[in-house]
Amino acid sequence: LHPQLGALPLLLQRQLHRRARRDELALQLHHFLDGLAASLGALQLGDLAAKEFLVPIKLDTKFASAVVRYFKHSIAFDRNKSRLMHYFVGVQGYYVKEVLLVCNPMLYAAFKGMTDAMVVDPHTEPNEELLFHGTSQQAVKPIVLNNFTRDKATRAQYGHGVYFSPWSSYSFQDNYSVPFGGVGTTPNPDQVKHVLLTRCLTGTSAPGVNGLHQMPRGDVANKTYDSFHNSEHGSQKL
Repeated sequence: LHPQLGALPLLLQRQLHRRARRDELALQLHHFLDGLAASLGALQLGDLAAKEFLVPIKLDTKFASAVVRYFKHSIAFDRNKSRLMHYFVGVQGYYVKEVLLVCNPMLYAAFKGMTDAMVVDPHTEPNEELLFHGTSQQAVKPIVLNNFTRDKATRAQYGHGVYFSPWSSYSFQDNYSVPFGGVGTTPNPDQVKHVLLTRCLTGTSAPGVNGLHQMPRGDVANKTYDSFHNSEHGSQKL
C-alpha cells in the first residue's frame, strides 16, 4: 500500500487505488483514441458506412484490453454496502464478448468542432470525460449513426436529456442496458448487453432538477450551463 494511505480504512484505500488506476487507464484510452482519430481521415467513408461505422477490435490488442480494464475498474464503490452489492452482483457472471470502435467521421468532426468552440470560449471549458451509457441492442445503430438526441430521451429525474455515468456497473443495470433486446422483442438467449463508453464534453455543469427541459443560466456572463449532474451516491449522472 502507498505509505500515505496506510492509516485509512481498507475499503477507502481500495476505492482510492481503484480511482487512481481508472485515471491512468483514462489517459491511456485518450492517447489511443487521439491516435486513431488522427488516422480516421485516411479511412474510406464508403467502407465505414458499409460496416455501419462500427469497427471490431480484437480483444488481445492494447486498446481493447484498456477498455475492458477501464470497465472493470469502473464498478461502483459505495459506502452503502447494499447498493455496492446490487451494482456488483449485476456485473457478475458476464464477460466482454467484443469491443467495437465507433468510427463515424461526421460525428467526430462535430465533436472536434464543439471542443474547439468550448476551448476558445472564455466562460467554459470542454471538461471531457469518459462516461458510460447503457442501452438496448436496437438503439445502438441509431446512436452510432446520429449521435445521442434529446428527443429520444425518456428520463427526466434530474432534467430532460441523455444520461451517462462514470460507473460501468450503474449503466450496466438492466433498466439501462436492456439484456433482451428491448420490450416486446424476442428474448436474446445469450443475454447480450450493450454499454457505450463515450467521450463527453460536460463543460460547465449544474445540479439537475426533476423535469427541467432547458438549461438554466449560470453566474458567469449569464451563460447557460452545458450539462446537469447528480453526485448522490457517487453515480454522478449527467
